[in-house]
Amino acid sequence: MPPPDRTDGTSDSPAAMLAELVQCLHAESDALVAGDANGLAQVVERKENALRRLAPQLGRAGQAWLRAAVRGVRDLNDHNARLLSAHMNMTRARLDALLGAAGTGALYSPDGRAAGADGRNAQRGVRA
Repeated sequence: MPPPDRTDGTSDSPAAMLAELVQCLHAESDALVAGDANGLAQVVERKENALRRLAPQLGRAGQAWLRAAVRGVRDLNDHNARLLSAHMNMTRARLDALLGAAGTGALYSPDGRAAGADGRNAQRGVRA
């Protein structure tokens, strides 16, 4: 890898920019698997910056190695999209369950007892 030629410690070479992007995608995958929302937000910002820097280089890229590397990056990104989709589906199912329970009146009163749809305590099987 060529020595850094920017003040932020990164290099302007396509290989270095691509390596930075791959590292970001692996970090994004780790954050998705760990459910680390804060880490995910940070790595997404780094990934976007890496993509902005790399995009102009790709227009000039005629090297076969770079095209192959970009395919590998696309595969990593597709993997992360599948991870994100799974999290979104799970979250959607949980929200649907919560919202569905709220619509059926299966709620609890402030004292922890099951409450009917009208808000009164529903004590099944208990007689006064």
